[in-house]
Amino acid sequence: MQASKVSINQIFDFGSTLFIPFFQRSYVWDTEEWKRFLSDMQQLTVNNEEFFLGTIILKKETDDDTKERTVVDGQQRLTTLIILLKVLSLQDTEDKGLFNFVFKNPVNKKPKLRHSYIDKIAFDKILALDTLCDIQDGDSNQIMGAYSYFQHHAHLYNLKFSTILEKVSLVAIELAPNENEQQIFETLNSLGRRLTTGELLK
Repeated sequence: MQASKVSINQIFDFGSTLFIPFFQRSYVWDTEEWKRFLSDMQQLTVNNEEFFLGTIILKKETDDDTKERTVVDGQQRLTTLIILLKVLSLQDTEDKGLFNFVFKNPVNKKPKLRHSYIDKIAFDKILALDTLCDIQDGDSNQIMGAYSYFQHHAHLYNLKFSTILEKVSLVAIELAPNENEQQIFETLNSLGRRLTTGELLK
């Protein structure tokens, strides 16, 4: 197990891919969390100071030099940040190019954060958008809710894409292939917001 302070650019560096495992809950943040997160990002923009987003836990699945990792803890924050930055990038052409460079694979253009089947369709649909628009279809869930909230509340006059990208940092704990990520995940969640019985059974 190794821990280090990292930037968003370091987490999503060239060729990296992060996977949300099947045993994790779906994206559950709601208006209260989105509002607080947006306020934090606005304050970050005003102060132009580093913002600590918390700790994430990643697991390397093999001993080779692959940059693929499983997200054991931190998917709610990473997902929210990416959706907010996607909305901001659609408000400015230069930001759109930078967003794609940081958060999409340069070869296959797929998102570097790969959600499990529960949220994959909605998340991928948002990241594929070329213009800021309403999405009204059968894929309504919390991820679509986050996009809609930021679409109507996040604006470039008090948020700066490049500042957020530069100033947000995290502590990344990386697990070795032989460490049990599900045990660690369940231990973490028993100390925070409790998993439902159905989520634990998965």
